[in-house]
Amino acid sequence: MDTKVTGVTTRRQPPASELNAHFGPSPRETTPAPAVLTSPTPDPARAGTATPKPDTASLLRELINVEKAQLTDIERLVQIQADHIATTREIWTTLNVIAGRLETLAAAPQVAAPAAAMVASPATNGGSYEDVEMHAVIMTYDDKGQPAYKMTGGKYSKFGVRIWPEVLPLLNVDPATLKPGPNPITATVRVALKLDESDGTLKAQKVVGLAPAK
Repeated sequence: MDTKVTGVTTRRQPPASELNAHFGPSPRETTPAPAVLTSPTPDPARAGTATPKPDTASLLRELINVEKAQLTDIERLVQIQADHIATTREIWTTLNVIAGRLETLAAAPQVAAPAAAMVASPATNGGSYEDVEMHAVIMTYDDKGQPAYKMTGGKYSKFGVRIWPEVLPLLNVDPATLKPGPNPITATVRVALKLDESDGTLKAQKVVGLAPAK
């Protein structure tokens, strides 16, 4: 519809209802409003299963504890090695002392025993024996690694006379208390003699116990 105003012709805009009746609704009226984004509601059942974020302080404490444990192990190994070295030194010191004593005994002159004690007497087993003052029990090891003992003194200062472990208690000596090498013990013992048929002389066979009191 046109309207004339003072010589100017104007066109009147028809109402929207008429336009909608002829052309349908405008696109702006049919376009839906944009959706509003909202945060999802947390599920209470799964709230406790979330993976916690690592705590830097806790990780540092764990690393420090691991380092402390490793340091403790290292200190323990160092102490074991130090004990091993100390034990080895003690063994070498003991061996040197034994070697020195053996050299001293080998170089010492033989001491003659009293004449009365050197007199051979008949033994009950048909052999002979003599009473000798001894000054040490020497502990060694045989070929099988078993302890062996002999006594030295008098004319037997250099080579000694064999004494069995079961005889040592008769001399008030405990074999368990003896150390390798010479153990100073002064006692007058009875030595069993055996005839050497090759030269017809009596030779010391073993110590059988203490000499009887006179």
